[in-house]
Amino acid sequence: MSTSLKPIPDIYDLSDQSSSAVDYQALETEKAHEIELKIRRELSRQIGPHLGELRQGVLQLVADNQYDSAVEELSLYVEAKTSYPLFQSRVESYVSHCNNLIFAIQAKRDFPSSVVMSYARQQELSEKVREHFEELKQFLKKIERVEREVKLDDMRSTVWFLKTFTYCVFALFALGFILDLSRGMAQSFFVAFGALTEALVQLVL
Repeated sequence: MSTSLKPIPDIYDLSDQSSSAVDYQALETEKAHEIELKIRRELSRQIGPHLGELRQGVLQLVADNQYDSAVEELSLYVEAKTSYPLFQSRVESYVSHCNNLIFAIQAKRDFPSSVVMSYARQQELSEKVREHFEELKQFLKKIERVEREVKLDDMRSTVWFLKTFTYCVFALFALGFILDLSRGMAQSFFVAFGALTEALVQLVL
């Protein structure tokens, strides 16, 4: 009596499972993209409306991951104020700190293993980015404030100079008028005195 053996299915055959395998690389890329979009939205909200030219430009570049452009924008803005020599020296430390904050934001947003971190760690990194961004915003505001102060001081100096110049011109005109008036009166006095002397001499003679 012969017994027919049924073929045993190959449980190790993964050919049918390859199509359903999870693409972890794609999931990580998608997760990183979602994290980046979330941070960008939060930073855009921190920028807000009605900011000065400097803050608006630099902060928007940082929010858009254009860190080198942000540093260059800040440098060109400060260097362009050549009519206010004291401005550059007063904001030098502020500019240096702003550059450090920009690179700190870049380092945390580009952290290579952020996509495989725990949710709590990702939140901590995002919070640090927001803190650095807000601090950057405040230091850019300080630079704008120094610019206004320097401009105001320059205006005051100009007004003081114009007032002093006006007073000097007025004083010179007044002195000239007095001298001219003195010369005229003295000449009239001597003419009158000479005529009176001649009249007295003739009267005596």
